[in-house]
Amino acid sequence: MSSLLKPSQAAALASVAPETLRAWRASGRLTFGMSEDELRHPRYRVSEVTYLALVKALTTAGLSLGCAFELANRAESTINELAAGHRDWSKVYVTLHPRYPGEWQGYSIPFAPYASEPDMDRGIEVMVTIDLAAIWRRVSAAAAAIPAE
Repeated sequence: MSSLLKPSQAAALASVAPETLRAWRASGRLTFGMSEDELRHPRYRVSEVTYLALVKALTTAGLSLGCAFELANRAESTINELAAGHRDWSKVYVTLHPRYPGEWQGYSIPFAPYASEPDMDRGIEVMVTIDLAAIWRRVSAAAAAIPAE
């Protein structure tokens, strides 16, 4: 999954309005606990864009939308660390498998979705390896160009 987003898709994600992000969070689609001030700052907006890009990568790989959001929700702390500049990884890979834990740069993260997830009910096993740093590079430039409101 080396080419996850086209430049036009990255730009479209980066242009997501703060009101839309708030609505998505209110509906449970986004779970970042950002304040209104943080939401207006481009550095934090890029977290949301990266999160959405990760969801897109997972659904493209064949996971249901519910499963993709669940997995991305569990990755939020690492995404936020990247956005805040606390991590400077040249490559960050995460391997996701519905039935087994994920491995993330040596850290074990419980990426198993809920048992009621349709993918699990059908017994589908999907192994996905995603270069999160590549997603980050594709979307951060476009998202950082958004002026603070």
